[in-house]
Amino acid sequence: MSYRNLHIGLLILLLVLDLCMINLSGLAAFWIRCRTALFEEAKHEIVDLIRDDRSFGGIRDLGKIRELNEEKNEAEWWKFEDGLFTQDNQQLLTIPAGQKVGVEIDLGSSCLIDRIIWAVSDDISGSVEVALSDDSGAIVPVSPKAFHSNGQLEVSIHARMVRKARVSFFAPSEGPMQLGSIQIHGFNPNYPRILSHPAKQIPQQPYKHLLVLWNMASILALLYCGAYRITRSLEILDDFWIVMRSVSLAAVLAIVMIFLHRGYQEITYLGFEYSRLVVIIGSILSTVALTGNRIVVNASHRYFLRRGYGIRKVLIVGAGPAGQQIVDRLRTHYWLAYEPAGFVDDNPELHGKRIRGLPVMGGTMDLREHAQFVGTDEVIVALPNSSHKAVRDIVGRCYSEHLKFRILPDLFEVISSEVQVGVLDGVPVLDLDDNYLGHWDRFLKRGLDVVCATVGLAILSPLLTLLFVLTKLTSRGSAFFVQTRLGENGKGFPFYKFRTMQVISDQDARDEREIQYRAMIQNNENTGKIVNWSRITWIGKFMRRFSLDELPQIINVIRGEMSLVGPRPPIPYEVESYNTLHLERLKGKPGITGLWQVNGRADLPFEEMVKLDLYYLKHWSLWLDFKILLKTIPTVLSGRGAR
Repeated sequence: MSYRNLHIGLLILLLVLDLCMINLSGLAAFWIRCRTALFEEAKHEIVDLIRDDRSFGGIRDLGKIRELNEEKNEAEWWKFEDGLFTQDNQQLLTIPAGQKVGVEIDLGSSCLIDRIIWAVSDDISGSVEVALSDDSGAIVPVSPKAFHSNGQLEVSIHARMVRKARVSFFAPSEGPMQLGSIQIHGFNPNYPRILSHPAKQIPQQPYKHLLVLWNMASILALLYCGAYRITRSLEILDDFWIVMRSVSLAAVLAIVMIFLHRGYQEITYLGFEYSRLVVIIGSILSTVALTGNRIVVNASHRYFLRRGYGIRKVLIVGAGPAGQQIVDRLRTHYWLAYEPAGFVDDNPELHGKRIRGLPVMGGTMDLREHAQFVGTDEVIVALPNSSHKAVRDIVGRCYSEHLKFRILPDLFEVISSEVQVGVLDGVPVLDLDDNYLGHWDRFLKRGLDVVCATVGLAILSPLLTLLFVLTKLTSRGSAFFVQTRLGENGKGFPFYKFRTMQVISDQDARDEREIQYRAMIQNNENTGKIVNWSRITWIGKFMRRFSLDELPQIINVIRGEMSLVGPRPPIPYEVESYNTLHLERLKGKPGITGLWQVNGRADLPFEEMVKLDLYYLKHWSLWLDFKILLKTIPTVLSGRGAR
């Protein structure tokens, strides 16, 4: 199965699922708004509560009854569903002449009681006493009226809120009195409103027209927002963002159309007006349902990819570090559907060798032959540090030989989100935007930081207190490790962490870390924390495992020295080894977490970390922050890349 056929099949499946869920969401929204009492007054439907066997709150499942008489004051309780004294069980209660017998009824929930009806002997009548109480046990004042009719003793209550009722019967002196089945007519106001009928009935026909409009608006919005591109991402957060944008756009279109057709509907349906709540509810349900569709389709996509279906072979032009990094990424991120088939490099010393398990097949002059040999028509040019002429020649060769190609971006493409082509005296030039966060962006980001940090500090206070106490009890010294770090524009600030290591002098700690930091930067080693494992305490090891030692940095966020998301703040002597590019990291406010922390943490080389930090600063958005924060949770809980 080819890559294109697999993706087209999955997109058709996704489209069919989306159409189904859009219709179901619209129908569910109409039912919730117009066929339930969730947003309307419930219809008072008088029913026999003893036989109210509706699911999720019917009185038959909640209520109970017991007999009261002069000899045994209180008998055991019987549930309504047991059928005692109901039409399902015609057991009679005999009251001896001149005596009093009663029943106590507990409905299990306060209900509006209209009347109580007992089946009695046709030829004998007696008197009745009624005592009612509510949920709190307070007596409900009532003046019941009892009368006989067609073999029934009816006690009229006149719609009172009642939880319990005691009904006593006095048999006349001339003979015993026999009671049969009982009925309690009333209304249960505590029945779930979403299962109750509304008092006002809303016509259905106008909403059929709205459903057609909702279908068209949703599909058009999904197409416009790129939900059906063949190169869709398999990340659920990206899909959720696309769905949310699409549904919001569809909701706006639907509300506008409702407004334009308002006059027509009022004339046609005698003053009818659409409820905008239907659109809002439909939007919420559609967002959940459409995101669920993408989870299902993405799972199917992964299933096929893991079994080799829809995988495209690709040649990597350039066997250097950049090309090797591309190979590692393609193998790790299998959902990209690329299988590296080999390297092509113009360095003759590499020809015939194997790098990353792949052969170096030859030079770029025979690019077409190499592609045909491995059975592909796609190449990735991974020569970011080569001359422009070499890249231009390779691109020209790909064009002439009908090969699809992708080029690893140069550094200016990573560090700049705005690249404009201008003309200088007839010569085309690239104008790179060197601005990072604007004033409005900073305001939004600061607002997010303050709200989230304040709420987080309140929620995490018990955990912070526990870690503080454990740190103090397990080793000498302060529970906090305070260190000077460099923030935005190189400004120093006190950086707070829980102490995880035994205390040594500041000079010893500086000497220990300075040498290792300098080697890490100069050799482009992994960005793992510089740790002397022999000095770590047992609670420190646990905190490092799940990054709990970083929690006091919430204080830095509230003080405005850090952000929730951003580049990690460097130590002053670490910056001494920075080059000009590395210093660009200091143009943004540092963060507790960041883009590189959720894409490898300590397993990334230093240069890769710098590029990710610069990419974040140039492409910042609230959604990017939100996505990084969500990805941080599983990354931290898994302990992946922790030091």
